[in-house]
Amino acid sequence: WTARPTMKGPWFIAGCITLAFLLVLARLHHLQIRVGARYADQGRRIFAQTLEASRGTILTRDGKVLAEDRAGWDLDIIFAEWDPQTSQNLLTLMGRSPTPLAAQTLESCLDKAREQLDADLFRERERLSRPGLSKAQVRQIQRLPRRFLARVPDVVWQTVQSRPDDFRGLVPRTRNTRAYTQSRMASLVVGSTGMFTAEDRLIRPFLFDVLDEQSWFSLATDPDMRARVFFPEDLIGRSGLERDHEDTLRGIRGLRLTTRELEEGTKIDRLLEEKVVERERPTAA
Repeated sequence: WTARPTMKGPWFIAGCITLAFLLVLARLHHLQIRVGARYADQGRRIFAQTLEASRGTILTRDGKVLAEDRAGWDLDIIFAEWDPQTSQNLLTLMGRSPTPLAAQTLESCLDKAREQLDADLFRERERLSRPGLSKAQVRQIQRLPRRFLARVPDVVWQTVQSRPDDFRGLVPRTRNTRAYTQSRMASLVVGSTGMFTAEDRLIRPFLFDVLDEQSWFSLATDPDMRARVFFPEDLIGRSGLERDHEDTLRGIRGLRLTTRELEEGTKIDRLLEEKVVERERPTAA
């Protein structure tokens, strides 16, 4: 009697390999489908903000200033740090200033800032192609400062800066305003400026309403591109020398690139890196 050769060994090995492969597939399915969204939240995000650039100074031949930028005092809001008590503290402080602030005006400014926040949240959902965002993702967007109150008295600005615990969620910012120092007759020649509007988009093609991360990096490394890009808060020459020499007078915005990350296994949002690309001021004209 002769024993037949058996294939039990090879079949056993093949079965083990198949079983291992199926286990790997099951694990990948679990990671991608079941908890993929949670792991995606732990990725890094890069947020970008533009830094306002000053316009050039207009001088006479003998060096007298006709038009220049002067610092204005603004307050930005960060909703992730906003404390409802801040509203009452701000109303009390502004009530003692030369330009009192009404409660209705404050609420209107809050509504406008919330509209900006809602627009950013909508764009983030569109970017991720998801119907909703996690709490951590919403928190990241809420950490970005947004325009709130413009041209507040300097005493109010300094008080908010020196007492941050009483004004949680408010960030003092300096922004430029255009000042004309000569007579009204001279101002007819110098001209005037105004905010960039929707109508300007028809004649200024290099406006970026929404930028992806690659576009932000292009702006960060290419000052010529930043010189061509207009943003909704930019000042643009409307008449006179301000309009005729717009390309010479207009400054180049800077950029602040902030990298944030959710710590693994937690909902803690932490700052990893912040890089600032300096703005460029044009020479006097």
